[in-house]
Amino acid sequence: MTKVKICGVTNIEDALYASKLGASFIGMIFYTKSPRFVTYEAASKIVSSLPGEVIPVGVFVNPTLEEIISAIKETGIKAVQIHGDLNLDGLKELNIIKIRAHGIKDSFDFNSIHYNNYDYLLLDNSVIGQYGGTGKTFNWENIPSSINKDKLILAGGLNSENIGDAIKSVNPAIVDVSSGVESSPGVKDKAKLIEFFNSLPVRPMPGGENVNSGF
Repeated sequence: MTKVKICGVTNIEDALYASKLGASFIGMIFYTKSPRFVTYEAASKIVSSLPGEVIPVGVFVNPTLEEIISAIKETGIKAVQIHGDLNLDGLKELNIIKIRAHGIKDSFDFNSIHYNNYDYLLLDNSVIGQYGGTGKTFNWENIPSSINKDKLILAGGLNSENIGDAIKSVNPAIVDVSSGVESSPGVKDKAKLIEFFNSLPVRPMPGGENVNSGF
Protein backbone atom coordinates (compact mmCIF):
# COMPACT_ATOMS: atom_id res chain seq x y z
CA MET A 1 0.00 0.00 0.00
CA THR A 2 1.21 3.50 -0.81
CA LYS A 3 2.46 5.35 2.26
CA VAL A 4 2.21 9.09 2.92
CA LYS A 5 4.93 11.63 3.68
CA ILE A 6 3.78 15.04 4.91
CA CYS A 7 6.60 17.48 4.23
CA GLY A 8 7.40 21.04 5.23
CA VAL A 9 6.20 20.50 8.79
CA THR A 10 7.25 23.31 11.12
CA ASN A 11 5.49 22.60 14.41
CA ILE A 12 4.51 19.81 16.79
CA GLU A 13 0.75 20.26 16.38
CA ASP A 14 0.84 19.69 12.63
CA ALA A 15 3.23 16.77 13.00
CA LEU A 16 1.00 14.99 15.49
CA TYR A 17 -2.18 15.65 13.55
CA ALA A 18 -0.69 14.31 10.32
CA SER A 19 0.62 11.27 12.19
CA LYS A 20 -2.82 10.64 13.72
CA LEU A 21 -4.39 10.65 10.27
CA GLY A 22 -1.91 8.06 9.03
CA ALA A 23 1.28 9.75 7.82
CA SER A 24 4.25 7.37 7.86
CA PHE A 25 6.86 10.10 7.32
CA ILE A 26 7.12 13.68 8.60
CA GLY A 27 9.49 15.92 6.64
CA MET A 28 11.27 18.96 8.06
CA ILE A 29 13.26 21.33 5.87
CA PHE A 30 16.75 22.46 6.86
CA TYR A 31 17.22 24.72 3.81
CA THR A 32 17.35 28.29 5.13
CA LYS A 33 15.92 29.84 1.94
CA SER A 34 12.73 27.79 2.21
CA PRO A 35 9.60 29.42 3.71
CA ARG A 36 9.20 26.11 5.56
CA PHE A 37 12.67 26.18 7.13
CA VAL A 38 13.00 24.87 10.68
CA THR A 39 15.93 25.06 13.05
CA TYR A 40 17.54 21.96 14.50
CA GLU A 41 16.12 22.93 17.88
CA ALA A 42 12.57 23.08 16.56
CA ALA A 43 13.05 19.88 14.59
CA SER A 44 14.33 18.08 17.68
CA LYS A 45 11.11 18.93 19.53
CA ILE A 46 9.01 17.69 16.64
CA VAL A 47 10.98 14.45 16.40
CA SER A 48 10.67 13.73 20.12
CA SER A 49 6.90 14.20 19.93
CA LEU A 50 6.30 11.70 17.13
CA PRO A 51 4.93 8.18 17.63
CA GLY A 52 7.65 5.55 17.29
CA GLU A 53 6.31 4.17 14.00
CA VAL A 54 6.45 7.57 12.24
CA ILE A 55 9.77 8.35 10.55
CA PRO A 56 11.12 11.92 10.82
CA VAL A 57 12.90 13.09 7.65
CA GLY A 58 15.40 15.93 7.35
CA VAL A 59 15.37 17.69 3.98
CA PHE A 60 18.66 19.17 2.71
CA VAL A 61 19.79 21.17 -0.32
CA ASN A 62 23.43 20.82 -1.39
CA PRO A 63 24.58 19.76 2.09
CA THR A 64 27.98 18.66 3.22
CA LEU A 65 28.37 15.31 4.91
CA GLU A 66 29.27 17.17 8.11
CA GLU A 67 25.99 19.10 8.01
CA ILE A 68 24.00 15.90 7.66
CA ILE A 69 25.83 14.19 10.51
CA SER A 70 25.32 17.25 12.72
CA ALA A 71 21.59 17.33 11.94
CA ILE A 72 21.20 13.65 12.76
CA LYS A 73 22.92 14.09 16.11
CA GLU A 74 21.08 17.28 17.07
CA THR A 75 17.57 16.39 15.93
CA GLY A 76 17.23 12.61 15.97
CA ILE A 77 15.95 12.37 12.39
CA LYS A 78 15.76 8.84 10.99
CA ALA A 79 15.95 9.70 7.29
CA VAL A 80 17.62 12.28 5.06
CA GLN A 81 16.29 13.70 1.78
CA ILE A 82 18.93 15.23 -0.47
CA HIS A 83 18.24 17.84 -3.18
CA GLY A 84 20.77 19.47 -5.48
CA ASP A 85 23.94 18.50 -7.28
CA LEU A 86 26.28 16.61 -5.02
CA ASN A 87 28.35 13.50 -4.53
CA LEU A 88 28.44 12.63 -0.86
CA ASP A 89 31.15 10.09 -0.30
CA GLY A 90 30.58 8.56 3.11
CA LEU A 91 26.80 8.87 3.07
CA LYS A 92 26.54 5.12 2.59
CA GLU A 93 28.19 4.64 5.97
CA LEU A 94 25.31 6.34 7.79
CA ASN A 95 22.76 3.96 9.32
CA ILE A 96 19.78 6.01 8.20
CA ILE A 97 17.17 6.01 5.42
CA LYS A 98 18.48 7.94 2.41
CA ILE A 99 16.28 9.67 -0.17
CA ARG A 100 17.61 11.24 -3.37
CA ALA A 101 15.39 13.93 -4.89
CA HIS A 102 15.26 14.87 -8.58
CA GLY A 103 13.41 17.78 -10.18
CA ILE A 104 11.64 16.54 -13.32
CA LYS A 105 10.98 18.51 -16.49
CA ASP A 106 10.04 17.30 -19.96
CA SER A 107 13.68 17.15 -21.05
CA PHE A 108 14.83 15.20 -17.97
CA ASP A 109 17.05 12.23 -18.77
CA PHE A 110 15.89 9.37 -16.58
CA ASN A 111 18.98 7.42 -17.61
CA SER A 112 20.97 9.89 -15.51
CA ILE A 113 19.40 8.55 -12.33
CA HIS A 114 21.66 6.36 -10.25
CA TYR A 115 20.40 4.88 -7.00
CA ASN A 116 23.93 4.42 -5.71
CA ASN A 117 23.55 4.23 -1.95
CA TYR A 118 20.04 5.68 -1.67
CA ASP A 119 17.02 3.80 -0.35
CA TYR A 120 14.40 5.87 -2.18
CA LEU A 121 14.18 8.04 -5.29
CA LEU A 122 11.94 11.13 -5.00
CA LEU A 123 10.59 12.69 -8.19
CA ASP A 124 9.30 16.26 -7.97
CA ASN A 125 8.41 19.03 -10.37
CA SER A 126 11.35 21.13 -11.54
CA VAL A 127 11.00 24.87 -10.97
CA ILE A 128 14.05 27.12 -11.31
CA GLY A 129 15.24 28.35 -7.92
CA GLN A 130 12.93 26.07 -5.93
CA TYR A 131 13.53 22.70 -4.30
CA GLY A 132 10.08 21.25 -3.70
CA GLY A 133 6.93 22.87 -2.36
CA THR A 134 6.06 24.30 -5.78
CA GLY A 135 2.44 23.18 -5.80
CA LYS A 136 2.86 22.03 -9.41
CA THR A 137 2.77 18.55 -10.88
CA PHE A 138 4.94 17.18 -13.67
CA ASN A 139 3.92 14.81 -16.46
CA TRP A 140 3.69 11.43 -14.73
CA GLU A 141 3.60 9.69 -18.12
CA ASN A 142 7.28 10.58 -18.51
CA ILE A 143 8.22 8.19 -15.69
CA PRO A 144 9.62 5.07 -17.38
CA SER A 145 8.30 1.65 -16.47
CA SER A 146 11.86 0.63 -15.59
CA ILE A 147 11.79 2.79 -12.44
CA ASN A 148 11.63 0.61 -9.33
CA LYS A 149 8.24 1.53 -7.87
CA ASP A 150 9.18 -0.02 -4.51
CA LYS A 151 11.79 2.73 -4.19
CA LEU A 152 9.76 5.57 -5.70
CA ILE A 153 8.43 8.63 -3.87
CA LEU A 154 6.10 10.81 -5.94
CA ALA A 155 5.94 14.53 -5.10
CA GLY A 156 4.97 17.76 -6.80
CA GLY A 157 1.57 19.43 -6.63
CA LEU A 158 -0.27 16.55 -4.98
CA ASN A 159 -3.57 17.30 -3.24
CA SER A 160 -6.91 15.72 -2.46
CA GLU A 161 -8.16 16.27 -6.00
CA ASN A 162 -5.38 14.43 -7.82
CA ILE A 163 -3.95 11.97 -5.31
CA GLY A 164 -6.21 9.12 -6.43
CA ASP A 165 -5.15 9.53 -10.06
CA ALA A 166 -1.51 9.88 -9.01
CA ILE A 167 -1.49 6.59 -7.14
CA LYS A 168 -3.42 4.82 -9.90
CA SER A 169 -1.15 6.17 -12.65
CA VAL A 170 2.25 5.87 -10.98
CA ASN A 171 1.80 3.35 -8.13
CA PRO A 172 4.62 4.81 -6.01
CA ALA A 173 5.76 3.37 -2.70
CA ILE A 174 5.25 6.77 -1.05
CA VAL A 175 3.44 9.99 -1.94
CA ASP A 176 4.83 13.29 -0.67
CA VAL A 177 2.60 16.32 -0.07
CA SER A 178 3.40 19.75 1.31
CA SER A 179 1.66 22.81 -0.18
CA GLY A 180 -1.41 20.76 -1.09
CA VAL A 181 -2.38 20.48 2.59
CA GLU A 182 -1.43 24.00 3.73
CA SER A 183 -3.21 27.22 4.60
CA SER A 184 0.12 29.06 4.16
CA PRO A 185 3.75 27.89 3.68
CA GLY A 186 4.70 25.77 6.69
CA VAL A 187 1.23 25.85 8.25
CA LYS A 188 -0.83 22.72 7.63
CA ASP A 189 -4.59 22.96 7.25
CA LYS A 190 -6.48 20.33 9.25
CA ALA A 191 -9.43 20.25 6.86
CA LYS A 192 -7.12 19.81 3.86
CA LEU A 193 -5.21 17.06 5.66
CA ILE A 194 -8.43 15.18 6.40
CA GLU A 195 -9.63 15.61 2.82
CA PHE A 196 -6.28 14.38 1.50
CA PHE A 197 -6.27 11.21 3.59
CA ASN A 198 -9.94 10.61 2.77
CA SER A 199 -9.03 10.80 -0.92
CA LEU A 200 -6.49 7.98 -0.74
CA PRO A 201 -7.65 4.70 -2.34
CA VAL A 202 -6.82 3.02 0.96
CA ARG A 203 -5.79 4.71 4.17
CA PRO A 204 -3.66 3.30 7.04
CA MET A 205 -5.14 2.49 10.43
CA PRO A 206 -3.46 1.88 13.82
CA GLY A 207 -2.25 -1.67 14.20
CA GLY A 208 -1.37 -2.04 10.53
CA GLU A 209 -4.94 -2.60 9.27
CA ASN A 210 -6.11 -0.94 6.06
CA VAL A 211 -9.64 0.28 5.37
CA ASN A 212 -11.31 2.27 2.65
CA SER A 213 -11.12 6.01 3.01
CA GLY A 214 -13.61 7.71 5.28
CA PHE A 215 -13.70 9.00 8.84
